[in-house]
Amino acid sequence: MYKFDLLAAYGARGHVRLQIMDERREQSKTQQQEREEEEEEEEEEEEEKRKEPKPSSINRVITKDLTWRPEKYDPDHPLDPINEGFCGPCRHMLQGTGKEVPSPPPDVNNGAFFEHHLDCESLVESALEGCAICAILWNQYRRTRMALGAGLGEELPLRYDYGWYTGSEPQILAVKFYPVDRVDYGDEGRKMTRMWPVITLTLEPVVVVEEEEKDALAQTTPTKGASFTGSPEVMEQIAGWLESCACAPSPTSEFLPERLLDVNPGRLDQVRVVQGLTVPHTERYMALSHCWGPTPSISSQLVRSNEERFAAGIPLRDLPKSFIGAVYVARCLGVRYIWIDSLCIVQDSKEDWQRNAAHMWEVYTNSYVTLAATASWDSSEGLFRNRLAATTDRATVCVPEGHAQLKGGVYECYDGDEWKACVESAPLNRRAWVLQERLLSPRIVHFADTQVFFECLEMKASERIPGGIKARERRSSLRDDFHHDIQQKEGMYSLIPLWEDIVWKYTCLKLSHDSDKMVAVSAISRQLSESIPSSGRYIYGLWEYSFIGQLCWSASAEALRSSDDRAPSWSWCSMDGFIQPNFIDLPRHEAADRPKAKAIAKLLDVGSSDYTGSVVSEDCTDGFGRHLRISAPLLRLKLARQEKPPVISTKDDRSSIVNLMKKTNLDTETTGYTGENLVSYGLSADGLPTGRSGKQRLMIDVSAGLIAEQDGADFDEQEGEDNPKRNFSMDLGSVQKGIRTDQEYDWEKLQKLEPVFMPVLCEFDKDYYPEVEALRALILAKDGASGTYRRIGVATLDEYSLGHFLCTIGNQEEEDRLACLGEGAETSGDNPLPSTPLGLRSTGRIKVSDFVPRGWAQSELSFYPKDLATYEIAIV
Repeated sequence: MYKFDLLAAYGARGHVRLQIMDERREQSKTQQQEREEEEEEEEEEEEEKRKEPKPSSINRVITKDLTWRPEKYDPDHPLDPINEGFCGPCRHMLQGTGKEVPSPPPDVNNGAFFEHHLDCESLVESALEGCAICAILWNQYRRTRMALGAGLGEELPLRYDYGWYTGSEPQILAVKFYPVDRVDYGDEGRKMTRMWPVITLTLEPVVVVEEEEKDALAQTTPTKGASFTGSPEVMEQIAGWLESCACAPSPTSEFLPERLLDVNPGRLDQVRVVQGLTVPHTERYMALSHCWGPTPSISSQLVRSNEERFAAGIPLRDLPKSFIGAVYVARCLGVRYIWIDSLCIVQDSKEDWQRNAAHMWEVYTNSYVTLAATASWDSSEGLFRNRLAATTDRATVCVPEGHAQLKGGVYECYDGDEWKACVESAPLNRRAWVLQERLLSPRIVHFADTQVFFECLEMKASERIPGGIKARERRSSLRDDFHHDIQQKEGMYSLIPLWEDIVWKYTCLKLSHDSDKMVAVSAISRQLSESIPSSGRYIYGLWEYSFIGQLCWSASAEALRSSDDRAPSWSWCSMDGFIQPNFIDLPRHEAADRPKAKAIAKLLDVGSSDYTGSVVSEDCTDGFGRHLRISAPLLRLKLARQEKPPVISTKDDRSSIVNLMKKTNLDTETTGYTGENLVSYGLSADGLPTGRSGKQRLMIDVSAGLIAEQDGADFDEQEGEDNPKRNFSMDLGSVQKGIRTDQEYDWEKLQKLEPVFMPVLCEFDKDYYPEVEALRALILAKDGASGTYRRIGVATLDEYSLGHFLCTIGNQEEEDRLACLGEGAETSGDNPLPSTPLGLRSTGRIKVSDFVPRGWAQSELSFYPKDLATYEIAIV
């Protein structure tokens, strides 16, 4: 029998770790010597590098000087005769004469802060008067106000501080604005200061040659009042983008959708549905991307009963606002045809819908341009919006020499998060169906809430920056990666990382009908299959290439197993909710000199491909097309009895975090801690305070010197990541390790399922090779009396748990062998174990050295088995 020796395992790993560190020290010495030899060459090249184009991105970390204290200025301090197109508070900010105010949060040394506008009314008034900086601030400020709604508290004066981006050359400056309000908190009328999402105004240097040019740039003429995103000027700008862009579909393409909407049928007050076969192949067409909304009007849907009527003509007044807007844009740009899904696919015909769904990828890839109702939750809201006229003004400012925190010069101001707020996080791009429409369209015009934006395969632009938004002003998107990767000659090596990003993004988005899970991403899979032929078949959301490397996805705490049985249990498409893909490109990693991962399981056979998710292949009708046949070691799981965790009050956040601090703080002087001065601040994705919004919060008590990052999910026993009905422990002898199920189970019910642990692959530590980072496995259970299994969860083992696993499975194999011998079973021939407790056919053995790193520290230890029996198992 095998028995894990912890001391021997630690000793072996420590010996190898010391060797790794010694090698790194030698490498460091060599590298240092090489750097010294290259310093002279680098100095010579430095001047040339300064002449090269600016880097496409910068470190988004913003630094400020916490030790600097400003001079005191009188509120009526005179303004310099520059920047006259901006308001008083903005001009004081630019010349460094603002009024200093306490920092948010109070009593914390965060450096100097200054007062801007006293309330949102004065901010809006300034923006309407033409202050372009105030327009930038208000366009972000109002989004938070709208999100808070009735939860908005007593607004405090807007305040700001100065900083700069690290890693930027030339240095890019930043002014960060902190919207704050006060809300009721607790009993006895207590108030808490709440910080909203920080607004970052980026100041990027403008190259100026002549002093006259500098004066001209700084003397801006403000644009007052409001304007409209559907104006003739905007249409002219869109036409200019399309004319200068080289990303239009090939003129030799002869594809046309089955149906199109003719926007010029002879009458301006109507449109009509026409057959694509009747349209000349030289004609261009647009596509509309829009949210249907919860209750789309029947007047905006093509059904069998109105086909003839829609072919004769549809009055414009019967269409929703977004459709009317799309018709207006098409007419302005001289494009006669437009494709709108609800009007060009018969919605109550399954056959028609399936036929057109199979070609949806071609509809978007061949569209002249896709119009996106980006700001609209449904088609009744329309494409166009009223907005501040100053929104589209170039906020070019002049900072005088001698400013205490900003370097003198001419700068262009912009909101670095504008693209994300207006496009990436807009209502349309939160819908799952829209992901494929956006990824596949060569050119898109986004009708956002404050501006019209344009993106193609070469650039992104806005009305304010029509010549192209710099990459540093908007982060790289999945769309950028998608088009870049599929155009590479070795696209196969991009497939798995790209598909992982797509699945991650796609499962974050919302579907009105969960049954559309597979079809709503099918157009993307079609495009990838065409662009990367070596990807193999696309099978229920997974690619034949590196199929084993895509099995260990993990479902989030909120995800649920679908009720419509649309996909086999081994596919992420069988889940409703967010999925963490954890995909691994096994063929690429295994072929490397120092592989990052190796497969343990071996694919024997898998069922048919299904692109649309709605068409069932003939060999799928009996269920066998969904079977996944794998050869792998198998361990019968022994569940560890769960002990109920100590109860932490969830009635309010203060009591729960106080209890936690009492339990975890080692300082005996704080054992009587009450949390009297504990303050809660939210954290955004990049670590900035955001108030109490979201799950993550920063709990700070300056008086006690305590700080803790609290995730709301940690204190929610039913729904959080520690949900006891989805997290269990398995017994590996002297250690217990967690498993995570895809749905909720009672401990007793899970035990009755007799779960099986199937190792799938082994990942290696990239920093300390040849150590093991993780062994990933599936948890399986029998699927009734059919002899097949279903996936019910996943598990991950670390370096030391791997050792316990090897000992446990080795002992199980010995017990099985003895049990077979006791029953008088035959053990000769190619199949020494024809009968096992699992009743599965043996497929041979796999050496441990075949799936651990070459030179693994523990491979020579004697208490491990050297190889493992493998069995054929069918998963549905």
